[in-house]
Amino acid sequence: KFYEGQEITYQTYGSDEWYEDKINQFLVNDTTILFENSMLHLRDLASIRIENGTAQGISKSLIVFGSAWLVYGGVSHFRSEQYRFTWGTFAIGATAIGVGILTAKVAGKKYYRAKRNARFRLLDLNFVEDLR
Repeated sequence: KFYEGQEITYQTYGSDEWYEDKINQFLVNDTTILFENSMLHLRDLASIRIENGTAQGISKSLIVFGSAWLVYGGVSHFRSEQYRFTWGTFAIGATAIGVGILTAKVAGKKYYRAKRNARFRLLDLNFVEDLR
C-alpha cells in the first residue's frame, strides 16, 4: 500500500509519539525502510496512521455548513421580522456541526497496528520484464 516518495505517519514500540517522514527506499531483504532522515526496521514498527481525506473533507464541509446556518439564522433574526431564530434553526446548525466533528473523529484516520498474530511485511511487487 505504500510506495517510495510517500509520507507516512508511524509509531515505534516503546514510544507514544507519532513520527511523520517521507519514504526514500525499501530494503526488502533487510526488512528495513529508509526515510529521508532515518531508517526503521520492520520489527520496530508498532503502528501506522493513514489520513482519510474524503472523511475529513466531508467533516469540514458539515462544520462550515452548520456554522454558516447558525450565523445566517442569527443575522436574519435581528435584521428581518419575517424570519426568527427558533429551536429548529439551532438544531439544524448544531446537528451539522456535531456530525462533522463525529465524522472527523470516527472516520478521519485509520490505524494499522502490529499485534501478536498480525505483523507488517515488505513485499516487492515490481514487474520483472526479462525472465531469462
